[in-house]
Amino acid sequence: IRSDEETRTDIEYSLIGPEVGKLFSVNKVTGFVRIHGILDREKTATYELKGRATSKRNGDPVENDLNLKIIVLDQNDNAPEFKLQMIGSVDELSDKDTHVIAISAFDADEQDTLFSKIAYKVIQQEPAGERMFRIERSSGEIKVNLNTLDRETQATYKLIITATDLDGGYPVSENIPNTGTGTVTINIRDVNDNVPVLVKESYEGSVEENIMNVEVIRIKAVDKDLIYTENWEAVFSIISGNEAGHFSIITDPKTNEGILVVEKKLDFEEFNEVKLIVVVNNKSPYHKSVVIEKPITYPIRIKVVNVPEAPHFNPAVKVISISEDRTTIDLKKVITTYTATDSDTLLTATNVRYVKGEDVDDWLSINEKTGEIRLKKYPDRESRFLIVGTYYTKILCITNETTVILRSQEDLWPGSYTVELDVLDQQGKSCQGQKLQVIVCKCTEGQVCQPLRKRSTSTPPSLGASGVLALLLGILLLLFIPMLLLLCECGEAAAMAKFQPFPFDINQGLLTYHTEGQGEDKQLKVLSKPPVNDSIRNPGYEGGYREGFGEEPGEGSWKNVWSWEEIRRMLEKRNTKIIIGGHSELIASRTIDSMALSDKYLYSYFAE
Repeated sequence: IRSDEETRTDIEYSLIGPEVGKLFSVNKVTGFVRIHGILDREKTATYELKGRATSKRNGDPVENDLNLKIIVLDQNDNAPEFKLQMIGSVDELSDKDTHVIAISAFDADEQDTLFSKIAYKVIQQEPAGERMFRIERSSGEIKVNLNTLDRETQATYKLIITATDLDGGYPVSENIPNTGTGTVTINIRDVNDNVPVLVKESYEGSVEENIMNVEVIRIKAVDKDLIYTENWEAVFSIISGNEAGHFSIITDPKTNEGILVVEKKLDFEEFNEVKLIVVVNNKSPYHKSVVIEKPITYPIRIKVVNVPEAPHFNPAVKVISISEDRTTIDLKKVITTYTATDSDTLLTATNVRYVKGEDVDDWLSINEKTGEIRLKKYPDRESRFLIVGTYYTKILCITNETTVILRSQEDLWPGSYTVELDVLDQQGKSCQGQKLQVIVCKCTEGQVCQPLRKRSTSTPPSLGASGVLALLLGILLLLFIPMLLLLCECGEAAAMAKFQPFPFDINQGLLTYHTEGQGEDKQLKVLSKPPVNDSIRNPGYEGGYREGFGEEPGEGSWKNVWSWEEIRRMLEKRNTKIIIGGHSELIASRTIDSMALSDKYLYSYFAE
């Protein structure tokens, strides 16, 4: 910077503005402005400074300040950058040159110069193979390169893109091209280019007659298009066999199955089989690439299952014309027969009975077996029960096929019980309670009901002549016993001489406590009768077999089988082996100290 006043007076130069003293300085004498650092145009493209000339003598400005603008010249020192996430999408089977996405990179160098002019290029495609996309060199617009995109084969592509400044060209003077790299993701949108098909070529199902709004069968469709979209969702149509409108098909949106539903009741007597023809399409229209010359058809065979049907009256209302002239009426004569028809055979119903459901003035009677109707009283034209000159009654036809199973809720003693039942129909209506006599009996081992043995209570017991004689003999015997005692020797000597002790140790059945207090509870072993065909064998008794334990005294009982001598020999051995059903056990001599009757024996006794 120079001032014209320097020829007339001594002058000093100075700078005013940002970065003065740091980045910029001026020689006070010569006015030369110097730079003391590296400038970055992308940070500060220009600097606004002022040059000032002052008198050395008094420091006053010798003239106005000089505006000094410093412009930083650009160098190609920045590479292009992709700053946004680049995701595009395009329909499968799109035509060539279809627009996908336009991308752009930013170069921080001076705009509208060669340093910021960018050229784009696709350098890599994932997955590799035919190059499905191309990019416009200058604009960065990506387009479809081939019209064979198929989402079912490849749903996503990734492109590696380069952006190079200097228009992608060669170095200019000292500046060389800079390149930035970015990734573009391209998603392939689905179109309806696949026709749905069923997993089977034909189907069979069955349904009972006289029902509706029930699922009969499911037919699953398979479609390669994007799941849970209208391109994938199947639409089923019945094109044959459903002229009467008995069926409809709805689609399960989760499984893509067609659900065949009964809309109208079927009658087995009308037809026992239905043959349907079904076609399947999609909810959305097909793509232009799909050409269907003849649709695929699928036969469905539905068997109608016959079920027992209630009989019905035909006609449902029967009209009988009768004069009220009593001279023409015979109350014993059948005025009409009204029978029901078997809905399965269309013949007169059998195994049914007829009853009146409604007869407000009790005019009629009906034979429950034949359905013959007679008058019970003479008709009265002026009766208050007539409606527009007509008397109405309702006849019911009841099938005889109701069964019931009774099960006891607790253990019952054998005997006769009265059970009252209420029988209701499906409408909740019932007749008067029915009473049943139920016999509870004891079953034998062969699961046969054992008849109850009744004790006679009609004739009181009587004592005959033989009974009186036995009673007198008993009294005489009691008188004779004291006389026998007079002949016996008494005292210890007599006892030692006449009574011999057992030669072995035994346990008494009565226990001596020597106290007046309550005795102890004693656990008694139950000796039960062995199972049928099982016996108790005592090896000490010469291999013989004996039955008993818990039975009434009699043939084969323990009391009558073993003598005291046999018992003595058994107990001398201390331990006795018994065999029951092939299983042997050792029984000590104390085992038979105390015996009790089994529960089975007691139950049998008290049940009689």
